[in-house]
Amino acid sequence: MNLAQRMQISVSDTMMPEAQVELRKLRRMSGGAFDREVRRYMIYDHRKDVSEFAVQMRHGDRQTASLARQTLPVLRKHLKMAEALAR
Repeated sequence: MNLAQRMQISVSDTMMPEAQVELRKLRRMSGGAFDREVRRYMIYDHRKDVSEFAVQMRHGDRQTASLARQTLPVLRKHLKMAEALAR
């Protein structure tokens, strides 16, 4: 948020459309099906985030590349945790 403010970029407080679709899907589920879908989506979403942050780290401006570099280890750790849950 601090970087976005410094760069005068507005940040939405609403969920991305893709996440809204997933939330609606999850609201209709329970039990094992819910658990499997949460794990599946967490892996999918973290892989996508890791990929996007890696691109930003290599091709972004100095500030956003730095933020991506700082954030990537946490995203990768979360991805590994999600993948471990799936096993």
